[in-house]
Amino acid sequence: MKENIFNEPRFWLALLIGGFFLALTLWFNLTMDQSIFYYGVWVWEKYQQPPYLGVWDHNFPGMFLIARLALAIFGPSVFGFRLFDILVQLIGLGMIYYLAQRLSGTSLAGFLAAVFYGIYYYSLRSAGVGQREAFIFWLLLLCLVLAVTLGRRVWLRAGLIGLLLGFVFLVKPTYGLCWPVFGIYFLAKGIKARPRLVWAELVVFGVFCLAPAVATLLYYWRLDYLPELYQSVVLFNSKVYTQMLDQRANEAAWWLIAVPALVFKDWPLILFSALLLPAVSFRRGLLAKDKDLFWLIFFLILAALANYR
Repeated sequence: MKENIFNEPRFWLALLIGGFFLALTLWFNLTMDQSIFYYGVWVWEKYQQPPYLGVWDHNFPGMFLIARLALAIFGPSVFGFRLFDILVQLIGLGMIYYLAQRLSGTSLAGFLAAVFYGIYYYSLRSAGVGQREAFIFWLLLLCLVLAVTLGRRVWLRAGLIGLLLGFVFLVKPTYGLCWPVFGIYFLAKGIKARPRLVWAELVVFGVFCLAPAVATLLYYWRLDYLPELYQSVVLFNSKVYTQMLDQRANEAAWWLIAVPALVFKDWPLILFSALLLPAVSFRRGLLAKDKDLFWLIFFLILAALANYR
């Protein structure tokens, strides 16, 4: 397998075809969630009133920071936000190509994965693109790429992935489940090669995982807005979601009835492929060319399923 995907014609063809479908989202409007995020950061920039003070919302700060970056680069417009999202997802296509090729050992898998993702992303329509999960997925893709390409630079790998996962936590805290997934991966990779240093690596990883949340708390503390932050994203969410999950029967019905019904109804082709391909691979004894990457992705999928709400 070639490590330099930029020399492969299929890579550029995948970006061209997948990018075409991504470009179609440029004509989508902003729906409720994106409008709140973008208006919130516009108030933040114009009136120096950060989220939860200038504009109230119960979402965590990470998505506001992403929208602030989009506004800083492309300005306060629907076109600017959509263009920002397209460029982010286009980079995501490249990472999907690389990971699929590394996992399967063939560039054809990378090509198909990237093209299908472009089609899938367009199918989400206005309300589904530019959402928290899209950026979380992008950040997790980047973590996977760094995990497999920085194997010999363990300190840099631990710091960068920790920082990215810390930001994922700021977007949706339940994705903190990804922290132990990568922590166990680092431990498994380093316990035999460097048993003494691997624990220091995990400490570095943990510190950087916490860094974005600590920086956010310090920012709001310095402005004396910690109560607003707590009431909006901690108190409100805890009251709403704990009340929703009071009865175990409701929780069981969600996982056993609602989730399977949604998956079978909305993504039958994806589900069928997801079940068929691993089954064929196991039968032939060809789990993956990169088994470490396979198991890392497998457990990240489990963590993502736990966030399916």
